[in-house]
Amino acid sequence: MLNTKPLRHRRLAFCPYVLQDHISGYKYRTLRYPGHLAKLLGLRDIGLFEDGALDNISIRKFFELLAQKIRTEWPADDKIVLRIVGFSKNNNSFVQDMAYCLDIEDRTDELGFSAMERTTGFSVAIVMAMIARVKINPGICLPHQVPSEEFSKEYFSRVFYMSLQPHLTANKPFVAYAHCVVTYDGRAKSVSDPGTRLIIYKSDGSFLIHRGLKILPMNYNGPKSDLVISGNKLTSTSKSGEVIVVDVQDLIWYHTISDWSHTGISLVGTENDMRNYLIDNLYDLLEIEAKRVIKELPTKAGMVDLFVEDVYGKQHCIELKRKRASISAIRQLETYMNYLDEPKGYIVAPGLSAKAIERISFTNEDIRFVPLRPEVIY
Repeated sequence: MLNTKPLRHRRLAFCPYVLQDHISGYKYRTLRYPGHLAKLLGLRDIGLFEDGALDNISIRKFFELLAQKIRTEWPADDKIVLRIVGFSKNNNSFVQDMAYCLDIEDRTDELGFSAMERTTGFSVAIVMAMIARVKINPGICLPHQVPSEEFSKEYFSRVFYMSLQPHLTANKPFVAYAHCVVTYDGRAKSVSDPGTRLIIYKSDGSFLIHRGLKILPMNYNGPKSDLVISGNKLTSTSKSGEVIVVDVQDLIWYHTISDWSHTGISLVGTENDMRNYLIDNLYDLLEIEAKRVIKELPTKAGMVDLFVEDVYGKQHCIELKRKRASISAIRQLETYMNYLDEPKGYIVAPGLSAKAIERISFTNEDIRFVPLRPEVIY
């Protein structure tokens, strides 16, 4: 339930009660012109906010006279800037907090109506027109009973500026898909053509821009980079001063992520794991009584995965593959063997391709296939 106690203010009269079953939080802030607070405090100090202070005087008439005295000090071009940001939580625990931002700007028009008069007067006029067209039933009508779609269409057609877009924030990691222009200034300088791109911001400050091709990002800043979001412009600055600026022209899709796992990965069943297992089981698997074992023996043709010299002085050259070995693996092993002293060759892998089997069977009988699957070593 919404805590309505801090919201019981005349300007928020209906909001706590209309929204309490639909939202979990509500914050309201008003920014006034410089000096506005001082004028209100002056009225409060002379008792005009107290109950019954003007019982025998027309309050409306009094404020009309008062406004004539103080209005000349107000800016002639009155403005109203309204920003409404709404956050919603997805039922999926992985994807959280979709946010939208509605920006409205209004100002004094050519007829002399102030921004405040336009904002309040047009709202009332639109509702009155709905009542006249029987879009709303006669009688008392609460704000949430006004047809929102029709009201919004009528109201937003009258304001000077209106924008509704997903709301970007640097408070949490996010993934966004947007039509944008990307500018980079660092070790070089570049400006992208306008296009749709995937934008990723991580909790460690990493900032990446991906296009629709290849694995690597087109631009990125590493961990501990600073991200500043101002309107539709995202600016990431790395520790070394490299700057990426993303000018978002159309934010198509956006999600913040509250529960992005930071855990690492464990490599299992690697060729190194296979090699260590083979060393521990040389006699059982290859029937070799080892005297000397060398991992990655260098030769002119490259590194031999495993070299073994047995107690009888015979050399053994072993090539390891964690997936099915192809004909190229056999040729690679043959090349290594040419630089050793008449060794015996072994190809250790889960399986062999047809051409590899053919070469071992009919061309090179000095090579032996030993089946070994990475998963069996655990």
